[in-house]
Amino acid sequence: MASTLTQGPVAVIKVHEHTYNIHKDLICACSAYFERALQIQNEDTLTLENVEPRVFERFVEWLYTGELPETWTNVDEMLGAVVFGHWYMAPLFHVEVHNVTVDYLVGKKVAPSDGCVDIALVFEELSEEHALRELLVELECLYGALILDESMFPGEFVRLVAASIEERGIGWEAELEACDFHVHGSAEEKWACVLEARDRI
Repeated sequence: MASTLTQGPVAVIKVHEHTYNIHKDLICACSAYFERALQIQNEDTLTLENVEPRVFERFVEWLYTGELPETWTNVDEMLGAVVFGHWYMAPLFHVEVHNVTVDYLVGKKVAPSDGCVDIALVFEELSEEHALRELLVELECLYGALILDESMFPGEFVRLVAASIEERGIGWEAELEACDFHVHGSAEEKWACVLEARDRI
C-alpha cells in the first residue's frame, strides 16, 4: 500500500477483546464501510460485531503488506475473510481471498459435506450468484455422497446438489478448473489466469 496512507491519523478498531490501531487513510482507501464510518461520520473508534479476531488480523496484515499468507490452509478462516470482505465492502481484499480460497478448495478435491467447509456460512452470508456457492455444489457432486441429510446442511445446498446430480447422472466426472470460479477484473485478467493454469499442467 502507498506509504502516504500510513502517515496520517490512527483509528482504533475493537474486535472482541482485541484492539487494533490502524491508519485511517489506509483502511478507508480499501473499504467503503470504514470510509463511511471513520471519515464521513468522523469517528476514531469502532467496535466490530460478529467478526473473528483472526480473520480481522488477516485483513490488517493484507492492508499493510498487500499480500495474503502463502501457506494459508485454514478453510474456515479463508471463508470468514471472504465474508468479511463482502460485509465490509473491501472489494480488493474480497477478490484476493476469494481466489485463494477457490484455489485451495479445488486443489483439495474433497466434498464440503465431509466437514472441511463451513457450508452454512457460504450459503447464509454470500449472494446467490457468488461463485463459491457454485464451487461447493460442484465439489459435492464430484466427491460427496449421493444423498445429503437436509437437516444437517443448508436446504438450498442440498437441493442444488440433488438437481445437479439428477441432471448429469451418477458417475459424472470432471476436472474442475479453479479459473472458472475465480473473480476476474477484466477479460485480459481472465485470459492470463487461463494461461497460468495451462502452464501448470
